[in-house]
Amino acid sequence: MNVLLFILTFVIVVFIGTLIHELGHAIGAKMVSFHDIKISIGSGIAKRSFRIFGIEWIVHRIFLFGGHTSYKTKQAYKPLDIAFVAMMGPLLNGLTVFLLVIFTNIYLHYSLYLFFLFNAWLLIANIFPLQWNEKQSDGYVILQQIREHMHVQCKK
Repeated sequence: MNVLLFILTFVIVVFIGTLIHELGHAIGAKMVSFHDIKISIGSGIAKRSFRIFGIEWIVHRIFLFGGHTSYKTKQAYKPLDIAFVAMMGPLLNGLTVFLLVIFTNIYLHYSLYLFFLFNAWLLIANIFPLQWNEKQSDGYVILQQIREHMHVQCKK
């Protein structure tokens, strides 16, 4: 296999897989009526910015390394709403994995298999409650927000 073709495929797979993950968060944010939703892919200087379906999309110069979805609400954030939004990123990666297994032969082409593996990795890596420095996995956010909800409920 041509190394250049593999690198190009890897870049496309990472970009699309990250986009799917962040889109899951944005869909969750829309479902709980958050507004000013922004999907930011990558790091460094913003290269492209556009708006589709009421969501601002920002692609940064180094678009291979991570993504982030931000949002606002008019009321105070509810812990279970935040947990729901955090859950939707890995959930959409899981749905992608499921659909690939059901409707394709992932072994047919290495690019499909790589896409399957990357989405499965995003699902698994983000569902575990992990924190490193100031970064938190979606699983960590979900766990913290459920704890916060339970703490508020116990005070009532």
